[in-house]
Formats: sequence, C-alpha cells, structure tokens
Amino acid sequence: MRVLLAFAFLILTALPVAAYPGESEKKESDDPAEVTELYDTGYQKLKAEDFRGAIASFQAVLRRDPKHAMAYTNMAYSNRQLGKFRKAIRQYKRALSIDPELAEAHEYMGRALLEVGELEKAKEYLATLARLDEKLAKPLAAAIERAERALLASD
Repeated sequence: MRVLLAFAFLILTALPVAAYPGESEKKESDDPAEVTELYDTGYQKLKAEDFRGAIASFQAVLRRDPKHAMAYTNMAYSNRQLGKFRKAIRQYKRALSIDPELAEAHEYMGRALLEVGELEKAKEYLATLARLDEKLAKPLAAAIERAERALLASD
C-alpha cells in the first residue's frame, strides 16, 4: 500500500510540470548582469583555449537564460575544438532555433559539418551565411573549396 501511495504521489507531483510546457526550464537566476558576467567568463576561457572551462561557464549561462543563442554557439565552438563534432552540431542547431539569423552559428555549423564529411549540408549553411554576412562567409567558402578539392583528389 505504501508503494502505491508513493507512486501516486510521484505521478501527481509530476503532472503540473508536464501540464505547463517550458515550466521545467527553471532558471537559477535571471539577473542580466550575472548572465553577462558568466558569459564573459566563458568567452575569456574560450579565448584562452580552456574549452572545458568555457563549456562549464556557457552551461551556467544557459541555466539562467535558456534562450542565449551565443552561449549555445560558443559552447558548440568549444565542443568542436575538443573534437566533439556531433555534439557541436546539435548545439549549433539549438542556437539557430533561437536566432536563425545568427551568422556565427551558420559559419561554425558549416565548419562542423565539414569535419563530419557533410559537404552538401555545409554548402547550405554557407548560402545562408553569404546572405547574412559576406565577410564571415569568405573563410567558410574557402574551407568548402579546400574540402571539394581534397575530395576530387582522392577519387
């Protein structure tokens, strides 16, 4: 009987969370200054090539602001630098679902896709990036061109 009551309690306490979409995304704090400070710390760690530390900082940002597209982008960049390309691709997709016009996410997504051999998908991101920011598009276009030449040379 106790087990049944405990089970019923668990079900009933879980229902309100499931009933309100997004409610499970609890924020630790929504103080913009704190979020900015955490983001800046993560960015400094990224620049210092402390990619694991940067990821931890960007995760802290996202706990406070789950819609911070640049935190997802820089966390993905850090994962890409650690060779975790599939994880990075998922995080870039998340950033782009929040901000479809985020040029940096398009550029880095294209580079991550090249790393896993998805040349045609990388070209799709390049096309969007060229519309958003021609300057950022040039290095990705060059990387795609190198990948195409390497592919032709291996045939």
